[in-house]
Amino acid sequence: MDHHIIQQIVEKMFDKAKKSCSSHAPNALSKHIADESDYEFNYRTAERAYKRYIDNNTGIGAPIPETINSFCKYLDCDNYKDYVEKNIKNDPKTEEPKDKKELDNIEGNTTDLESEGGENNKKNRRWILTLKITTAFALTFIIYQLVNPTIGKKNTIQPIECMTWSVNHYEKIDCDFQLHPEYGTKVEPYDAYKSKMKKLKVNASYDFFSKETGRPLVWYYKTKKGTLEYFNLPGFHPLNGETLKKITQGMIEKYIPIHITKPDSFVSSDNISSTNADIAILVLDGNDFDNQLTSALKTNYFNKKSSIVRLKGSDIYDENFISNFSTNEKLFLNTKSIKVDTLFLGVSKYDFHNNIDKKDMIICNLQFDFQIHIHNNNNNNWKEVITKTTTSIGTGYSITEAKTNAIKKINYE
Repeated sequence: MDHHIIQQIVEKMFDKAKKSCSSHAPNALSKHIADESDYEFNYRTAERAYKRYIDNNTGIGAPIPETINSFCKYLDCDNYKDYVEKNIKNDPKTEEPKDKKELDNIEGNTTDLESEGGENNKKNRRWILTLKITTAFALTFIIYQLVNPTIGKKNTIQPIECMTWSVNHYEKIDCDFQLHPEYGTKVEPYDAYKSKMKKLKVNASYDFFSKETGRPLVWYYKTKKGTLEYFNLPGFHPLNGETLKKITQGMIEKYIPIHITKPDSFVSSDNISSTNADIAILVLDGNDFDNQLTSALKTNYFNKKSSIVRLKGSDIYDENFISNFSTNEKLFLNTKSIKVDTLFLGVSKYDFHNNIDKKDMIICNLQFDFQIHIHNNNNNNWKEVITKTTTSIGTGYSITEAKTNAIKKINYE
């Protein structure tokens, strides 16, 4: 089989694929060709042909005759012979090889020389014979090299590297595998950039955005169950091919819990004897502790299995502490240092007035400003994850009843 004809077959094959394949990447075109050919050959076979005949990578071995026949079928020919008859012999643009023309010219010249008379005929015949032999040998060598370009060279064929998804990252794998032997994930050609993709475990203290540019550092996929899977690179989901979306602050607040309950974390009373807890709460009404709102938070907002402690017993806990809270702030409980994962700081403001329509009815307008901080163990600092203001209105026949109803109607979302 002629090298140049095979090259022409491969070029036409990929040109045809480009007309019906949305992506013109060699890998995508190769998969498309293999699919259209009912998988008579592996898509990696087509991809290697592309590298050899279009990218001119002579380190890739030539395809076997059976594969070339399959390529020809994709071009609506029965086999290689049928392709040559339809595309080469009947092609007016196809010229006779120059080497053959040169050989005919040489033979023509030898005939003229032999027909000449004179004393130099014998010398001319010897020279012509030598020239014939030399030319024939040179042409044979040249043609042989064109058909077999790897002859006389060291074997430089390098196997294509492949990779596959393994639980939460890509790992290299032998290209002979179609699927991962343990996880059943698809084997694909190695991609240096894509191979860096990893599935992430995140919490509220994770750095979702670049501190320098503010651009997202996390991309997510929402499963059919409504949960999110997180990845460190944009692109496509490694298992189902769905497009990953960049994270937003709204998605963080909606789907990422402020506190993740640990197996050894359980309800703890305010007089907790340990120096460690999951959540610390400080809610002030002016400079007084708002115990009623704090109790409502513990009941309605936080996970009941979390150990919660109220910050108290220290002169530092006033409105200035909340408004001037710093990332390296230390926490105390009755002058004793404590460590927590999550810190909830809030300031409540109540405004009471009589109901104009109902003289005995009291209306309570509540404004609640709060912020939530997560402790980052890597740098031992606090990271603010939520700052919010919410309002509610409660009514009652006493200040206490109106206040209670206003607290019940707080929307924390």
